[in-house]
Formats: sequence, C-alpha cells, structure tokens
Amino acid sequence: MPVPLPLPLPQNTHANSQLPTPNSRLPTPNSQLPTPDSRLPTPTPDSDSRLRLPTPTPDYSSRLQLPTPNSDSDTRRTHVSNRRYPSPVVVRWLAAVIGVIALSGASLAQERVRLLTPLPGDLEARVEGQTSDLAWAIERHPGVARDLDEAQAASGGARVVVWVSRTSRGTRLHFADVPARRLLVRDFDAGSGEELESSAALESLAVALRSALVALSLGGEVGVVVAAPEAPPVAEPRPGPHVGLEASLGWALSLDGESPAQHGPSLGLALRVGRLAVGVRAELGLGASLDDALSALRVTRHAAALELGGTLLATPPLALDASARIGLARYRRGEVEARDADVLPSPPSASWSVLAGGTLAATFAPLARASVRVELGADFVPAAPELRYERGGESLIRNDLWRLQPRAALLLVIRSRP
Repeated sequence: MPVPLPLPLPQNTHANSQLPTPNSRLPTPNSQLPTPDSRLPTPTPDSDSRLRLPTPTPDYSSRLQLPTPNSDSDTRRTHVSNRRYPSPVVVRWLAAVIGVIALSGASLAQERVRLLTPLPGDLEARVEGQTSDLAWAIERHPGVARDLDEAQAASGGARVVVWVSRTSRGTRLHFADVPARRLLVRDFDAGSGEELESSAALESLAVALRSALVALSLGGEVGVVVAAPEAPPVAEPRPGPHVGLEASLGWALSLDGESPAQHGPSLGLALRVGRLAVGVRAELGLGASLDDALSALRVTRHAAALELGGTLLATPPLALDASARIGLARYRRGEVEARDADVLPSPPSASWSVLAGGTLAATFAPLARASVRVELGADFVPAAPELRYERGGESLIRNDLWRLQPRAALLLVIRSRP
C-alpha cells in the first residue's frame, strides 16, 4: 500500500490559521482524520491569494493516552518531584557518626582480660589469634602474681587476670575471675621428647583460655571459689591514761621524840596520769610546848615537799598508793620562859633542814570524784635542832629531836575526773 508523503508547509502561513497549542484539548479517538484522497479547496476571487492548507489533525488513538493533570498519580508524582533530599556529604557524615557510636558501644560492652607478661614462647600471638572473635578486650601488663589476692591487686579493674608459670613438666595456666573470686589452675605438660614450651602445649593453653572466656560470656562459672583472707582481729584501742588533778585537804602530825606531836593542816595538789602522780604538799604546824623544871618554850615545825608516787593496787572503791618525797623542814623556837633564877632566857630562833621520806596511803572512794585517804610515813630530818641550856658557862642539852620522824595524815581528796 503506498504511504502518503507529508506535504511541506508554506513558509508564510495565513495569520488566521490556528495550530494546536499545548493547552488545546486533544481530539477524541472518534475524531475524523482527513483521508488521503481529500482535495484542496479551490480559492475564490474574494479569498486570500495565498494558498491555505488544511491543518492536519493528529490521530492519538494508537498512542498511550496520558492521564490528565488532575489525576491522583500526577499529584503524587508532583509531590515526589518537589521533595528535597539531603546532600551526599551530609549522608556520609551521618554514617560516619553512627559508625563511631556503634563501635564505641561495642567497645564499652567488652569486658577486659589482663595478661600478666612476659608469657612463654609465642603464647601472646596464639592467645590473640584464639580470642580475636570474642567480645573480650585483651590488655597486657607486666607483672607477676602468686595467688588470687595478688592478681586482684594487679587487675587494674579488669574482670579476668591471666598469668602463666613454668613447672618441671611444662606450663601452668592461672585464670582468675576477680569479682567472683574464682581461680582456675591447669597444667599443660609437654610430651615425651618435646620441649617444655612446645608448640602443641602452648596452643592447647590458648585454646583452654578461649574456652574459659566463652564460658564466662555465656554466664557460666570457671574455677573454684577462693575464700577471702580473714581480716586480722582489730585490737580494740586501749583507753588512754586518765589525766586529772587531785586536791587534798586534811590534818597531819609528826613525832619528833620530845614534843607530844607536831600537827596542823595539810594542803596538797597533784597531777595524776594513769597510775602515776606528781604533786606538792605543804604542812603547817601549830606548835607544841616543851616544859621542864627550869624553863618552858614552844617549838613549831613546818614542811614543804615535792611528792612522786603511784598506785600499787586498785580494787574499787579501795586503792593502795606509795610515794616518796623530798623537801624542807623549818623549826621555830619561841621565847624561853625561865623558871629558875640561874636560867637566862634567849630570844626566839629558827632553823632549816632538808627532809626526805616515804609514804604509804590507803584510799577509800565512796564517790566518783571524792575519796578519803589515810597516810602513814616517816621523814628523815638530818638537821633537826638540839635545844640547850647555858648554865654557869656550861652548855647542857635540854631537848634532842629525832632525826627520823614518823608522820600520819587524814585527808579528803577531790579529783577532777573519775
């Protein structure tokens, strides 16, 4: 069948000829197309002198009919075309950040194993090869351990501490689960005719280490429980020595062998530290009269001493103390009253002497801070005075006081603390 050739359009078409625009509605499938035998119209005298060709109407019936702009699919296509996607650079940065976070989370989730180095042979490389796919972080640390307590001290916070020791027959693996206080000890003996650190023994040790780590990862228990060492008994702190002051007030007397008794008030102040006491004491004498057929006179004795003592026995409320003292004694002789015409009275006089003595005291404490004390002792007074007569140019001894003078006292003691 001959195919009709398209006619060339004239260079200058009529101004009123209308071509289909993009916005013009497409013809329906039933529209009639011009046939090849249609003839051109014959121009009339009044028609335009230019040749006017009929506008061909294309047939779209055999082509794919596109949906109208108002259809739902076109609306969806329009929305998709209007979406704005992130830049590829931003996508790569986001992927990198997510990867770093994932790796950090994985590393934080890993538990740590500390290998105490050096290890025999190439065991480090074998352990690394056996544990590379496990969720355990292997770290190396120089050091040695002999038991679980030393391993705990060298763990540095790691859950597992591993060290290897040598035996006479091969190597020994020590696997310590520090938080659970469990210890696994396993020997790997070299075969007959092999070196102690043979390749097979080291590989078996690395495999055993891997198996133990896998067991822990699955929640199992490895090794036997090692009891924590018993803490040494804590000695209760001994109470410190009691420190306090003691004040005493009472009455004291002494015997000099001539007067009835030298007596008077006694005052004391002492510092007590535990069982020891150091203090001072003063004794004021009221005097005693010495009379005979020729004269009468009065002698007074005063004393001051430094005392140092301690408790010998304490059974509350009773206590027994002993002390020593050293000090001075002062004797004063009053005016002599002559009873005979041949006796010439002498003016008053005084003399000093060193004294040293000891005391034994019994204390009864009915109250926490108050007690009654009875003291018995003696003082050695080497320069105790001699009293003499001067009669007719002759000196006669009237009184010779004892050099060792017994003494006693009854005191009320007040303490600053019980």
